[in-house]
Amino acid sequence: MGTIFNYIAQAKYLASRNWILAVNVLENAIEENPEEAILHAELAEIFISKNEFNKAIKYLKEAIRLDTKNEHFIFKLGNCYVSQKKHAKAIQTYNGIKNFIPEAIFNKAVAYNTLGKYDKAQECLDLLIEKKADIDAVYVLSFENLLMAEDFERLQNYVEPMRSRIGEHPEFNYLVGQYYYGKKNYIAAYSEFLKAKEKNYYTDVLSHFFALTAFEIGKVQQALEILDQGIKDFPDFDFLIYDRIRINLLLKNKRKANADLKRLKNKNSHITKDAEMLFFSYNILK
Repeated sequence: MGTIFNYIAQAKYLASRNWILAVNVLENAIEENPEEAILHAELAEIFISKNEFNKAIKYLKEAIRLDTKNEHFIFKLGNCYVSQKKHAKAIQTYNGIKNFIPEAIFNKAVAYNTLGKYDKAQECLDLLIEKKADIDAVYVLSFENLLMAEDFERLQNYVEPMRSRIGEHPEFNYLVGQYYYGKKNYIAAYSEFLKAKEKNYYTDVLSHFFALTAFEIGKVQQALEILDQGIKDFPDFDFLIYDRIRINLLLKNKRKANADLKRLKNKNSHITKDAEMLFFSYNILK
């Protein structure tokens, strides 16, 4: 075993200098000691560091075959599938872990969330909260997950725990703003989005919600200014153009709305038909 760890130590030393040589060292070690799971796992680690996930998976599977009880290897295999966006396969792999490994449960929650299985994701997150796992992102993902599920009743129980956990972080303000927006509490939502923006949290989706809440509370000019700037800064996020069309139609600024509709048509935007429906509704109601 001493020789095996010498191989590993040599490979670790070489990995940061010449990773190909490190691979050669471990391949030679495996040739001499094919039944040593740790060598396969260490070689997989090098391939993971180089984003060579297919090769890493090959060696991790062999490591698991040789040492079926090593849940660290299973965890690493699941992580490789996450990196490849094979979320269903990642979940299946993480399910092979019987001990409480918080990072594995969290990653499984992320995978479920990505697949739109919000209830399953929340089961994982609730377990982490119950066990007091020291992962701040658990509260953020719980909030995002419940927002996607539109479970506003449960969300209200997460506002203060998340605030105490991560503090007045701009992402906290953004998420809480979305919660208030979903509850149609537009004044509170506007306040949270404003705080996020003032802390330099600025995204296309924030611009969308910030403009809509500004409009809902009567700050019409500011809503249009937010959209004007957002369209310049995020030219590929066509929902901002759609928002501006809707507001201009409500303000009876049909000429400006028409200009934006033409812009969407020129871009062959996926929401052109939705924008045309706004005009259809406008013509019926006027």
